[in-house]
Amino acid sequence: MPRSLNDLDRWVTAATWPRTTCPQCKTGTVGYATSQSQMDSVSKASLAAAHRNEGPFEELSGTFTGTLICDDTNCMRELAMAGDWGYHYDFDDYDGRGQPQLVDTYRLRYANPALPLLAVPERTPQTVQDEIVGASNVLFVSPSAAGNRLRRATEELMNAQRVNKSRVDRKTGKRVPATLHARIEMFGLKQPDIAHTLLAVKWIGNEASHSQEMTVADVVLCARVLNAALIALYDRSDAELKQLVKLINRRKGLGRR
Repeated sequence: MPRSLNDLDRWVTAATWPRTTCPQCKTGTVGYATSQSQMDSVSKASLAAAHRNEGPFEELSGTFTGTLICDDTNCMRELAMAGDWGYHYDFDDYDGRGQPQLVDTYRLRYANPALPLLAVPERTPQTVQDEIVGASNVLFVSPSAAGNRLRRATEELMNAQRVNKSRVDRKTGKRVPATLHARIEMFGLKQPDIAHTLLAVKWIGNEASHSQEMTVADVVLCARVLNAALIALYDRSDAELKQLVKLINRRKGLGRR
């Protein structure tokens, strides 16, 4: 089973890299395949000093590039990735003398194609899907920017649902631009349950818009809430199954006789 993207919002090793949904086939999972690291200038100087003095060196840091690969044999898609690298002590792994081991550790910042935040229903409007993909692209670089993209996805959803972009001001009687909150409330006149869900997306997205730092976990939660609304609007699988059950019952079987 694919792991949550939350599990990549930390330092991991090649052995502990969490497998997440493949953005290509959506059925397989992608995991660590290869990497190359590049030390930063401070680490290079520390390592050079240790070699001159024939002494130990401190933990090292820098950047890395590498690849992820899908485990579905019909896909095998390779993804480019990049991020932060460290040569850190692993206090869960000890050598024969009882000392923690130094191991290569990685923190993902970028993957291409982006690791998907969620799998949306096929009928989801393309403009909404584009914003969700945009959020996936920047998730590990800037979670706040990703949260803002999900808020914009909600705006696009209101556009797709033909909710008015303006409202009548009660004081002046003139039409003024409607806020996202007001548009969701308008939508709620017909779809109150879904509107209630979308308001939660808006509140989370507001934090990104108001310069509050978001975490990857915040964005993943926001995406899950948004997906609940998209499923309610665009996933017709339950309705199609109910229709099929109704047809079978009417025919008293599959109707093949």
